[in-house]
Amino acid sequence: MKRCKFLTLMFALLLLLQSSVLAANTDTTVTVTLPTFAVTLNDTKIDSAHSEYPLIVYRDITYFPMTYHASRFLHLKSSWYQTEPKGTLFVGYSDASEDTWIDTPAAGRNASTAKATVADYQIAVNTVDKSEFLDNSAEPYPLLNFRGVTYFPLTWRFAVEELGWDYRFDTKTGLSLRSTEQFRPELEDSLLANSAPSAALVQKTYFYSADKSEYAGVPYSNLSGATFVYRRSGEAALTLKAEDLFSDGEYYFDCQDGTNAPVLSDGVLTLSARQINSTGQTTVRLKIDLRSGTLLP
Repeated sequence: MKRCKFLTLMFALLLLLQSSVLAANTDTTVTVTLPTFAVTLNDTKIDSAHSEYPLIVYRDITYFPMTYHASRFLHLKSSWYQTEPKGTLFVGYSDASEDTWIDTPAAGRNASTAKATVADYQIAVNTVDKSEFLDNSAEPYPLLNFRGVTYFPLTWRFAVEELGWDYRFDTKTGLSLRSTEQFRPELEDSLLANSAPSAALVQKTYFYSADKSEYAGVPYSNLSGATFVYRRSGEAALTLKAEDLFSDGEYYFDCQDGTNAPVLSDGVLTLSARQINSTGQTTVRLKIDLRSGTLLP
């Protein structure tokens, strides 16, 4: 009998310990450290020991602060939108940049370890599509908050695959990262502040030419003031009102697939669309000269 009571007690204790571990894993407070290696961003060596917003390390990944100046230094923009339930942070490529690292000095030398919290608001990285927002709670290297500033993880996935930066690390020279001006669209992140269903109608999908020398931004439809965008490398972007191109009904440009993939060549965009008017719905193939803003036969 005593043995049974002992086993029951041990089993209950194990359950209690297990629940404590699970609770610890869901805690939003994490321990971060200062980098113990050199970090160079765009040929500038960063002094994290004396910065109010130092680079920090979590799970062996370096994080950088998404302050206004730090973001611009890396050709990024970070925009905050007061949306439900807890707000939305947009992080994406920016044509604007700053050539100099502007730092805020700390009052004293930073401690080697500190506490940060896991960001619990919506996060959009290079997207305005809400279905593509990060699930930060499930990220192995989540965005963090430290000293009131959001910190972004410099993983290969984000730095190289998502943002196109040059990323190098070795034990002798440390971490070196270069962000250069890129030929890519700057997304209209202000759409994130609009909760109306019509906001989706003006959201763009971008297509490049085969040689990547030009791109076109195609809206979901020709309604609600939607626009097309065209840009050739080295030139300014052109914007065309979709309603000026298509005034004979509603057009929806969401029927692109492998068979009817859009083709962009020398300023001419060929794509499929669903046309809806008084006679019904039909799928049409369109050819648009985005430089002159005209439909071609």
